Amino acid sequence: MDKNNLEDIKRAYKEYYDSLTEIDKLEETKKAYELHPFIKEYVKLTEKLDADKNIIKRYGEGTESEIINRIVDKIGINSKGNVYFWLETNMNFKNYANLDSGATIQKGNFLSVPVDAVKEFEENNIVLYPPSNVDSVEYFAKMKYLYFKMALESGLDTANKFIRDLKENNEQELKR
Repeated sequence: MDKNNLEDIKRAYKEYYDSLTEIDKLEETKKAYELHPFIKEYVKLTEKLDADKNIIKRYGEGTESEIINRIVDKIGINSKGNVYFWLETNMNFKNYANLDSGATIQKGNFLSVPVDAVKEFEENNIVLYPPSNVDSVEYFAKMKYLYFKMALESGLDTANKFIRDLKENNEQELKR
């Protein structure tokens, strides 16, 4: 070993022990600061801010409707109920009526019902038809948003009443 190597070793050895001493001093200072109420509050605020930013990051930014839909899509909702949204009658696919099932308002699942069985299906389920001048997919998205907004603000009973009222209005509209 030459003189330069010995100097490098001495420098590294001193740096190591100086760092140990500095760490001990910093740890003692940190403990003293942690006792200060403003610093405790600062640490809590920083942790809360980081947690809130992570929640925002999880769902992204957007309109209230987009946020509610993202939250609903990320939460596993059990399909309960029998609410369906009419999407279209597909004459090219063996005369099936395509419905977006909305127990299925909760989680979109598509269901095809033979056209000759639609009447019986409608008697046993809530089937909502969009107004004739509205796109059915947009109608479904709007009703889904309104359903969850009502459920969040006023409870599930109010949201379910909203759906029942829509069905009654649909039936009256279809009779005209």
